[in-house]
Amino acid sequence: MNTGIEKLTSIWNTYSINLSKRKSKSLNPELLHNELFFCLLGGYGIPYELNQSAFEILRQKGLFRLEYYQTFENQMVSILERELTMPQFSPRTQQGTFRRYRYPKAKARAIFKAAQWLLHENQRNLPAILNTIPEETARRTRIMECPGMGMKSASWLLRNIGYATSLAIIDVHILRFLTFYHFIPETYSPSKDYEKIENVFKMVCETANVPIDEGDLALWEWMHYNYRIL
Repeated sequence: MNTGIEKLTSIWNTYSINLSKRKSKSLNPELLHNELFFCLLGGYGIPYELNQSAFEILRQKGLFRLEYYQTFENQMVSILERELTMPQFSPRTQQGTFRRYRYPKAKARAIFKAAQWLLHENQRNLPAILNTIPEETARRTRIMECPGMGMKSASWLLRNIGYATSLAIIDVHILRFLTFYHFIPETYSPSKDYEKIENVFKMVCETANVPIDEGDLALWEWMHYNYRIL
């Protein structure tokens, strides 16, 4: 058996028992919108803990409520940018201080544009819309119409809310794994070759008898919590 297949099987056998359960499709629109904003806050260079902290703080302050983007449309980008710039997020630094968020201007603008999309492009009831689209890749295409949502973030959203099981979240952990075990060339990048990488990972998971939507989570657990870098 290929060494990479054996490794994925071993990781799956060790970490699958700790994986969080999928959310159901019974989400109401507000919860789904919150998940969309959570995924928008993530991305390259943003640790999960920082992502989660910022989401919870902004949510508690009501900054994902769509009515604010109608009433205070002209002020919301400035409000979001100010909040993201403030040192109020976990995990704390080595000096014990709270962190500022990375890329506050870009993230503020992304959240604002996504809220505008939800308000003005008839996307208020996303669960009902997604229920009319049977194919997961087509659901991803629909979500990618939202400004700031690329293939990874759209896949992440659909997975988080239980609307996809065959889409992979291609992040640095999968990229390192696939290149280290020579499943893909080092020249591949998610920005240019997302679907090629996703298809290869699907093949690897199928060979290892590992569910696609759980295989990348197990890899993430292995590399993130145990600081294992290939």
